[in-house]
Amino acid sequence: MKRFGIAGMLIMALVFGLLSGCKKRKSVAITPRAPAATTPYQSADPADLSEYIRTVLKISQENTVASEEKLAELLKAKPQLVALIQVAGANARDIQSRTLLAEAYFKAGLHRHAFQLYQEIKTIAPQDPIADLGLAKIWNEWGDYALASQHAEAALRLAPDSVKGLELLGKIKLQTNDLDGAISSFLSAIQLAPDNGSLYANAGYVYLARGDFQPARYYLERAVNLEPFLPEAQNNLGITLGHLGDYPNALRAFTIANGRVAGLNNLGVVYMEQRQWADACKAFRQALAIDPTYQKARKNLIEAEKRIPSPTVIELKPFSETSSGIVHLKPSTSQTIASGQFKQGVQVIGEKVETRAKPKPLALSGSTNRVSIAFHDAVARLKNRRYAEALEMFNWLLRQYSEPETVSVCQYWIGECYWGLGDKAKARLAFSRVVAYGNATKRRDALLMLKRIANAERLVTKTAKG
Repeated sequence: MKRFGIAGMLIMALVFGLLSGCKKRKSVAITPRAPAATTPYQSADPADLSEYIRTVLKISQENTVASEEKLAELLKAKPQLVALIQVAGANARDIQSRTLLAEAYFKAGLHRHAFQLYQEIKTIAPQDPIADLGLAKIWNEWGDYALASQHAEAALRLAPDSVKGLELLGKIKLQTNDLDGAISSFLSAIQLAPDNGSLYANAGYVYLARGDFQPARYYLERAVNLEPFLPEAQNNLGITLGHLGDYPNALRAFTIANGRVAGLNNLGVVYMEQRQWADACKAFRQALAIDPTYQKARKNLIEAEKRIPSPTVIELKPFSETSSGIVHLKPSTSQTIASGQFKQGVQVIGEKVETRAKPKPLALSGSTNRVSIAFHDAVARLKNRRYAEALEMFNWLLRQYSEPETVSVCQYWIGECYWGLGDKAKARLAFSRVVAYGNATKRRDALLMLKRIANAERLVTKTAKG
């Protein structure tokens, strides 16, 4: 202890005390009792100590009461996790149950709980890349990109052909604006998984951010050919095509991503970026001719008419819950992205495509204004993952209407609520009802969600058999 002195001893006492306080909560972690296991933080090396202190401080900063309440809600909604906890508790070296628990905790935003489980896995099996991959995801969420990168690289040293590891490292590199490192990771992942549309979309985004428009076009077109329903990829493709002067196809891509009105608005913004003021005004007027209430296009039209040299609004379709691997275009300092879906200028979403279409506003006015407010409030609660509250409100809305279109929209969002709560059976039933309406606005989205539920069930079956 001489190397740290008295101050060092006090710091060590503090962090050990904080960590002990965390471990006393039974629901936080299942501590393995393997006699041969070694603690991952036993070294006195300054670098190890630095990570150790950052870990303890990060965990201690979290709202423990709120975290425990959220955990209780999760276990109530998914009782199968309780069985996994019991299995893990009975077997100090069971990696599979701990991995499944950690993944469930991470998805639910319980990062502290997931972190401690991944630490246990790392103690049990130091050569298993699962733990480092999980820790990399958590540190990325916590905003410590140096530690996130360190763990992602450790996972890749253990499993060099890990597509997930390469993709995650690419996302981390993007957070620090290391575009060369990001493109290297994404291209390496593409070589291993040439049919993964999200990897092509991310690679295309990086090239677009670098101003390399031809390779950006290649990778983004490949992405939408593999998976057509990737709004971010279509949006970035539209921007790329606009820079290349292919305006008709740029408008087509924008329209697929956002609809005709927003597509025309986005095309107008591209014209503004290129100082083509007349063409920009024409695009904004076309958008307003379709929807005179579209304020973004009206605002942009005023600015284009004044020949203000900076673009103002590019609208991206918002998401309530996403896990695709797509990257939104990082806005310039003179841009405002309507959906606000950015973290450090970049949003990277998970591994598979999962789009959420913006709900079509209900045609409500006058005496029904209260219902209209309730609908938008319910959607907002859903986006904030307050699924139970949103579900109650959508069920109330169903009792107010009998029109098939309105009912099908509410049924779709009810399905989203059940999906968020982890009740796949009820989610499937709600989405099936939407599909049954035939020409419902949300029919395509409902079909995609039914496919996702089927894929999730196959994954669970495969995991159980494995």
